[in-house]
Amino acid sequence: MGSPFYNAEHEAYRGVVRRFVEREIEPYAHQWDEAGEFPRMLYEKAAAIGLLGLGFPEQYGGIEADSFMWIVAVQELARAGAGGVSAGLNSHSIGAPPIARAGKPEFKARVLPQILSGKKISALAITEPSGGSDVANLRGWLTTVVARICLDMLRARKSRKEDPMGPHVPEPVDETREREAEMADSVGAALLVVLETLQPAERLAFVLHDMFAVPFEEIAPIVGRSVDASRQLASRARRRVQGAPVPETDLSRQRGIVDAFLKASREGNFEGLLAVLDPDVVFRADDAAVRLGSLPEIRGADAVAQLYKGRARAARTALVDGEIGVAVILGGQLRIALRVTFRGDRIAEMEALADAERIAALEVEVLEG
Repeated sequence: MGSPFYNAEHEAYRGVVRRFVEREIEPYAHQWDEAGEFPRMLYEKAAAIGLLGLGFPEQYGGIEADSFMWIVAVQELARAGAGGVSAGLNSHSIGAPPIARAGKPEFKARVLPQILSGKKISALAITEPSGGSDVANLRGWLTTVVARICLDMLRARKSRKEDPMGPHVPEPVDETREREAEMADSVGAALLVVLETLQPAERLAFVLHDMFAVPFEEIAPIVGRSVDASRQLASRARRRVQGAPVPETDLSRQRGIVDAFLKASREGNFEGLLAVLDPDVVFRADDAAVRLGSLPEIRGADAVAQLYKGRARAARTALVDGEIGVAVILGGQLRIALRVTFRGDRIAEMEALADAERIAALEVEVLEG
């Protein structure tokens, strides 16, 4: 029985990529590895089967593709045993996505068709450390760049519909080779399905730390959180992947802390606020919240308590992406969401989000009673 995660379209494209690998890469892979390069024409041949255009807008020569189509392509390229060739053909996956998302229309129209057709190669220009570059740690820099691109793409999927490719004619599949990879395919696809249930920042923190051993000190600036908050993201994701829900006792205890914080805030009880704030608490606000009058960052229990003294009239304790936080409701609409990180029985970090797109990507449930 085939994998339940792939449909006929996925398997048809698998056949296309496999024949491309067998015909255009495998016979020459060793020779190219020895030479340290492969013919530039290979980009155009890869583009001809849609390999360079996966996930890019059709108007620029791309092909709308779901996550499993990417998995199929990567699996088949890996069969050639030539990692350098695969990495080279996909070099555009670092430089082209930011252009597709943030480039001006005329720039995208000029550049993307050339890249996705294989006529131009998307590359990075990095200066030497002695020339003033802050990219001395190339591995760390690349991790940050790729991770942020992935994070942006995950967040964008909330508002971008992913449709399958156009009409297709199913290709015959080599059942012998499929059986050899079936178990690995199913396990990998099953893990992807579980990861799909995680929030973008959770998924990124979990994958970087648990699968690639990236320390939380490096993950924190990538996801835009503190080290403690990043550790909490990975822990929450780990529980969900393992099928373990957040302990009700933890949620109940944390809800009590936030309830006490909001009560003290509304009553102007400075001492009550200090009682639930960690001495080194940090408050951060996104750009949208700053435009509403907030400071971008406040440190220390006294300063944060002074900020919230006599406020929080419209704030309610809520679940924010499954964790205890705060929702500010004005005019019947969610205007600001606060992510809260705890250290013991005190609040260690608060992050105010007012950006409409970021709020739309959150799952917020106000807790009544």
